[in-house]
Amino acid sequence: AKEYCKKHEFKVKLKKARAEKLTFTSNSVDYILNIATLHHLNKKEQEKSIKEMKRVLKPKALALVAVWNIKKSKAQEKYISWKVKGKTYWRYYYLFTLSELKNLFKKHGFSIIKQKTGKNLIILVRKI
Repeated sequence: AKEYCKKHEFKVKLKKARAEKLTFTSNSVDYILNIATLHHLNKKEQEKSIKEMKRVLKPKALALVAVWNIKKSKAQEKYISWKVKGKTYWRYYYLFTLSELKNLFKKHGFSIIKQKTGKNLIILVRKI
């Protein structure tokens, strides 16, 4: 991310943190990109993560959220294999529906600006 931002002359502050405990001060962030993160968190962690997003975003600021759209199973929670250098790892995955994802953000004080479905479920939300 650092190299990409430098190459494209983006002025950003990149920090490494857990989604459930962001290291930014309250009401200090203009935008959040939450890509391929929420679906790896359990329900309790999802709630904490969204509360943290709301806490750090400035009033009326935006967040773009994308989760994988792999709804081939009726189970909401499952482990999916992931291969790295020939070794298989099992990753936790929460299977969201679009309405469930939108309702989760509405519940925590966000309005839904746009939505898109395809390979990913994507929503653009605004802090109310």
